[in-house]
Amino acid sequence: MSESYKDRMINEYRETKERYEKLHRMIVKYEAGRLAFVPDCSLELLKRQAKAMGEYLYILEVRAEIEEVALVDESPTFSRALNYLTATGWLKTHDELLYQQGRDSVVGQEVKGISEDEVK
Repeated sequence: MSESYKDRMINEYRETKERYEKLHRMIVKYEAGRLAFVPDCSLELLKRQAKAMGEYLYILEVRAEIEEVALVDESPTFSRALNYLTATGWLKTHDELLYQQGRDSVVGQEVKGISEDEVK
């Protein structure tokens, strides 16, 4: 019996999230001088990989919300990591991406009946 696309999406999310969290822990240990080995690649490259993985996880989360797929394993660790990446400039907010693309901001506008205050 083949998996449904929802099952594949949940598995993809969980596997990617697990890898992201392991990479994040490694980066933290690297920056703290507590990593038990010296990686062959630079810290910059590892951070870029973590950024791309975080963006991909975010896309999967939005898609899951739209398609009503329950990604049951939503831990606060990932949310903290996304907040950190956004605060340090490694991850752009939606409005920053729109601004970069020359589009108007959507802040303050209702999106599918959800006001900005409900999102905060």
